[in-house]
Amino acid sequence: MTQTTNFPLRRLTERILRLPRLARIVIAALFAFAAVIVVDRIFAPTYYSDAATTSSVISVIVGMVVYSFGWWALIGFSGEERQPSPIIGLYVLLSILLLLITLALVLGGITITYLPT
Repeated sequence: MTQTTNFPLRRLTERILRLPRLARIVIAALFAFAAVIVVDRIFAPTYYSDAATTSSVISVIVGMVVYSFGWWALIGFSGEERQPSPIIGLYVLLSILLLLITLALVLGGITITYLPT
């Protein structure tokens, strides 16, 4: 299997992988938190129904999966030196997209809440 050495977002993934371990852990947690917010927003109509528990469990499972994948992609396991790869670039790209969607949801909520009627 050949490794692709030139892919979009290579410089960004290299920069992220050079950060200290704690910073990469925080980045993976932020990405997971954004995923939970977006998935939770999808299930917003079920907040006050019998399906509220199920939607909460789905949100938590998505958050755990995204965090676990982020741990593998950004931090690695004991003694492992992470190298930039297209899958890490895709993870970073999708996570940045999730952060932008989350930011839009937060700003939209603030705008709707505080605008005069």
